[in-house]
Amino acid sequence: MTKKTFPPVRPTVPTQTNQDGPTIINPNLQPADATNPPSIEATLAERGARYGDFKNHARIAMLLKDAMRYSVATDGGPGRDLVERPGWARLPPDAAQALDTICDKIARILNGDPNYDDNWRDISGYATLVLNRILKEQQS
Repeated sequence: MTKKTFPPVRPTVPTQTNQDGPTIINPNLQPADATNPPSIEATLAERGARYGDFKNHARIAMLLKDAMRYSVATDGGPGRDLVERPGWARLPPDAAQALDTICDKIARILNGDPNYDDNWRDISGYATLVLNRILKEQQS
């Protein structure tokens, strides 16, 4: 078995440097109110209203992820043994992670608000990250 080696991870998000050091630039984020942070219960209630029951979300996400990773053996023997899909084993880490995260977003859509545009944007974004890496490698 060949050991995979990966290049060092470098930040790929825009940053700016100030007196506190580099910070990630995200114009969509509002500054947190450190004097009155929301309780975990409030956060969970908000997310539950948007995405549905977490147990159901987890079930959907894990079924999708398992379908990507495994197939039922077709050797004609008894039982239904699962085997890893060769295509999954060939995926680079960024592609595997993107697919995993996309499954989470799909599960949120199926279990919660299907019209929440942020989930659809995230799916597009993760796919675009992988596409950009592939295109950059093809140009090299």
